[in-house]
Amino acid sequence: MTDVVRPTTAAADRGTALRSAADCALILAGLMVPIAIVVALFQPSWTRTTVWLPVLFIALAGGPFVIVARALQREAATWAIGAATGFAWMTMLLIVDVAILGDNLRTIWARGGGLLWLLVGYLMVARGMISNLMPNSGYVLFIPLFIASAYLAKHAHRARKGIDLLTNHEWFRGLALSLGYVLIGLPVFLKVAGGVENRELAKRDERSKHFSQATVDVRKLLRQVQNCLYWYESEHPKEGFPRDRGALGPAGIACFDTTAMTGTLAHSRVRYIASAPDTTGRIAGFWLVAEPTSEDAFWRKQYYADESGVVYFADLLGRDDAMFYHRKVPDSPLPPPGESLQIVDSPVQELRSMQESLRKPDDELGVVYPTRLEERGCSRTVWFDADRDMFMSVSSPFGGDVAGGTYAVVYRPRRTLTDRTAAGYIMEARPVQFGVDGVRSYWTDELGRIHWTRENRAATADVPVIEDCDVGRPCEG
Repeated sequence: MTDVVRPTTAAADRGTALRSAADCALILAGLMVPIAIVVALFQPSWTRTTVWLPVLFIALAGGPFVIVARALQREAATWAIGAATGFAWMTMLLIVDVAILGDNLRTIWARGGGLLWLLVGYLMVARGMISNLMPNSGYVLFIPLFIASAYLAKHAHRARKGIDLLTNHEWFRGLALSLGYVLIGLPVFLKVAGGVENRELAKRDERSKHFSQATVDVRKLLRQVQNCLYWYESEHPKEGFPRDRGALGPAGIACFDTTAMTGTLAHSRVRYIASAPDTTGRIAGFWLVAEPTSEDAFWRKQYYADESGVVYFADLLGRDDAMFYHRKVPDSPLPPPGESLQIVDSPVQELRSMQESLRKPDDELGVVYPTRLEERGCSRTVWFDADRDMFMSVSSPFGGDVAGGTYAVVYRPRRTLTDRTAAGYIMEARPVQFGVDGVRSYWTDELGRIHWTRENRAATADVPVIEDCDVGRPCEG
């Protein structure tokens, strides 16, 4: 009776081991899905890689486990037991290897890490493209992967006990197939992923060549729209500024079509909001924002402008991150938060720097002013043309240090003391091209106050003085 029961029990144990091994193989295949999802969520918005590369990863990494599981369930194939053993041990060894040696792909490959080289490689391709922004928590998925692999190896070992010598070669054939696929077949995927990475990097490098010019173009664009709005206000003194942006376009005064965003301004837009009307119904203020709408834009961040004639820079990270990770891009706030704004392309700081140089006392005469600006070394950012006319370019460090506007500078000494000194001076700065280089003109003298006007004329001592900076509010002062 005992001789009859033993084979039945052994067969039952082998059947249980085969079913358990098949279940573990399916679990391992299923774990490839969340790994692909994690990487897809934390990779840039590349159209091709966001969809088909994760799908290809699931097929190549999870497909073999599905094939092995089906062979174990339907046929109890001996080769499938060997393949399950190879896949399980290779996965466990490489996870341990990653934990000990880190994610150096060359080291992992040198130690035979085909499968995990694929897994970690896929993660690192996406991770490297976003400057290591992917959280390390993504690697916690390797823990259930290791546990499932350990159970697969255990049940595959139990299932092998029922293999006779005549079919043992089938087990070795399955083991050789799994190792060959891991060490030779799967690395092709990473080569494909690496090719995609190189192409995307090349596209990004090409876009970066136009970054500096695009940041200048968008600031000039805002100044052109400002100028159009000023013209509209002058034509409608009772109404003030328009209630919506359409008044500037072809259906309105046809001053500027803000929908024509091409060239370096492609994949971006300009939005407009008018301030609340006063008691008479007149609109006295507005806000403009220029913002990229996709990662294909040549520039980043946001630029604002208002009725004062100033252009501001804003670094709203949440919006840029949304574009980067291919999520819904929120609209930039209008009006913007004042603490996030920085004034760009203003000549005020350069004017103040020249004022400080001019105020340096002479060793013999005390505080006197030169009859020519360059005599005191005050023209470090001013250059002269052939006619000795002075021009000053302004830029912003976060705009690529590229000139965002050029101002014509006129320096006039007054109350001359000698042929080289004077008791005072007047200095004017006007945009070379009003509405493009700037929409503010400036005037200052030896008293140090800087006056400004947004009218297309030279400023005088009768126009407003630049205010002192308030806490939380950007200004030129």
